[in-house]
Amino acid sequence: MDSLIKHNGTQIALTIDKKDYTYGELVSAVESQNIDSQIHFLTATKSFKFIVEFLARLEHDAPSVIMADYWPEEETQTKKDLVGKNTLHDQCSLVMFTSGSSGAPKGVQLSKQNISHCTQAILKALEFKNVKNQLLFLPLSYSYGLLGQLLPGLLAGQHIHILPSVVHAKFFIDEHNVQLMLSGVPSHLQTLCELYPPDHQIPHIKSIVSAGGELRLDLRIRLREVFPNAKIFNNYGQTEMSPRALVMNSDAKEFFSLKTGEPIAGMQAQLTEQGEICFRGPHIMLGYIGQELKLDKGWYHTGDLAEKDSQGIYTIKGRQDHLVKVSGERVSLKEIEDVIGSIDEVERAIVCLRSEDNKLLVFLKLNQTLTKKEMIHYLKPRLSQTKIPQLYYKVEKFPLNPNGKIDRNQLINSLDSYRLL
Repeated sequence: MDSLIKHNGTQIALTIDKKDYTYGELVSAVESQNIDSQIHFLTATKSFKFIVEFLARLEHDAPSVIMADYWPEEETQTKKDLVGKNTLHDQCSLVMFTSGSSGAPKGVQLSKQNISHCTQAILKALEFKNVKNQLLFLPLSYSYGLLGQLLPGLLAGQHIHILPSVVHAKFFIDEHNVQLMLSGVPSHLQTLCELYPPDHQIPHIKSIVSAGGELRLDLRIRLREVFPNAKIFNNYGQTEMSPRALVMNSDAKEFFSLKTGEPIAGMQAQLTEQGEICFRGPHIMLGYIGQELKLDKGWYHTGDLAEKDSQGIYTIKGRQDHLVKVSGERVSLKEIEDVIGSIDEVERAIVCLRSEDNKLLVFLKLNQTLTKKEMIHYLKPRLSQTKIPQLYYKVEKFPLNPNGKIDRNQLINSLDSYRLL
């Protein structure tokens, strides 16, 4: 937090609901907080009050538990109960919740040192100090928004404009001809591109940050078309890694491919014999609440599959739990999605396994008319019979969770809402 004090006190740090807050006001508010060592639950609203409380407690290394303002009451209570029934790690400064493959909430415990090391690496890798203004519409209960963008932005002395949604970001971009950094998950960036006509270009965006999901090749190309002067950063990470692990930007010749990135400063990566990517370094969490941190000789197993090329660049291939068994054969859902996604008429494909009958279902967003017969004709020479889905649903828009990621469970649970191809 010392870096905040070094900024010009009259310089604007935050704009929230059209109200400006200077760095002087921010530092003064942080310093005036009465901090105790008890665990505090902080509801992550997009407000000056929340940001001040978060910064003050982090500076004093006092444990905070971040709660989302959109969780239903029952979910909020479940997570509070999880904290109440367990003892936090003695170095825990921050708890952020994430869900594992089971969907059960996991409280990720991070130390101030975890966050500090990762923030310094992010500042350098994403070149925060080269951009004076940042648009931030990500939820602050999400590690990407809070630790990956807000905190390094403040330490870099940026003017951060806190916005309700990606649509508000579009209005801001159109109204203000200033150099900007904007960040989002791929679905946010896809939406932003779709809000502009095909030949429209926005020259004053200087930096685009993507994380929280695969940045597809077609979207990388589209972002370059719409934002010709922007440096585009692709990131991979997890809340468990504070939250960054791999990064690559559009200056790299390999960027316009499916490759993900190289380890961020302070992190080492390796692959297991099964292709799972593992990391070690000072960014790795203290452990989940109620669970001892299990490392393999210091290596954290991510549960994600990856490949590494001769240049040391990694490509994330999907979740281990997206490897499913169909008729006794191990099947990669991502492999099927990639093959279906290569069809010209398909804008996006999401494949799910319905556990009750072991059937593969594909949900399709199409940009042209396509029949099931035509699709199967395309797939037969490219996929084994086991990997060809049985049911094809047409969707106009994929359901998203509050962090902007596609909600696969909602797709499966809402079949009546979609029309069979």
